[in-house]
Parts: sequence; C-alpha cells; structure tokens
Amino acid sequence: MFLRIVDSSGPDHFRQNEVELLVSYVQATLLVRDSIRRKEINDWEKAVRVQLSLSMRLAPSTRVDPKTLGRVHIDDRKPPWEMKD
Repeated sequence: MFLRIVDSSGPDHFRQNEVELLVSYVQATLLVRDSIRRKEINDWEKAVRVQLSLSMRLAPSTRVDPKTLGRVHIDDRKPPWEMKD
C-alpha cells in the first residue's frame, strides 16, 4: 500500500521528513480495513479518526503558511506595457 500511494503521487508530493507519517497513515488504513472485516465498530471508529488526522497532516496545504501564501503567487501575465495591441 505504501508503494502504491507513493507511486501514484507526483514526485514532489511527499517530502523525506513525511515518511514516518505516511507509514503511520498506511498502518491506520490497514487497521480500518481489519476492524471493518472483524465488524468491530468501536475499533473501526478509532482507526478512522487516526486515519483522518494523519491524512490531514499529509496534505500539501499543511506545508504552506497561510500568511505568506498570497505573496508567493506567481502571475505569468505580462505587464500592460509589454503587451501587443
């Protein structure tokens, strides 16, 4: 499952320091599957909460400071004085 997630993602999606977090996410996902197979709803609910928490920490948006997000916007439009009529 780990390799499938990594292989299906872009090369810049995960960073080296997120490996342990991704491993924990895979383990939580396997616990979710196992608990539903065993019909253990309480275990399933706990595992889903952990899975959700880890998935949110793995989201690329968590790497960006919202205060500086607008400042790094790259605008590839030319300035008006460089535009042709």
